[in-house]
Amino acid sequence: MFNRITKATPAKPAKPTVYQAAKVRVKEKAEKPQSTQPTMTLTVKQLATELHMSMPTAYDLVKEDGFPSIRRGRKYLVNREALQAWLNAECKKPKAG
Repeated sequence: MFNRITKATPAKPAKPTVYQAAKVRVKEKAEKPQSTQPTMTLTVKQLATELHMSMPTAYDLVKEDGFPSIRRGRKYLVNREALQAWLNAECKKPKAG
């Protein structure tokens, strides 16, 4: 009956799937230059990795009296320099037994 003249609309780009979006984020993260300078503080996860211990053991350690950790909100942070001093002092203590 009536012939409508319509403008052709450009096709919308396909929305990436969740998998594709995650793959892009991983790639971007890998391309990000890594800082060679260590951070001033460690999280509990980083502490556990650096000291080769489990997460529960690391949490027990940061809750000990005399261990150089601070708590901000729900997060524990450990000062790197204070951790090294604490480790040196622990190594100098006489062994029980």
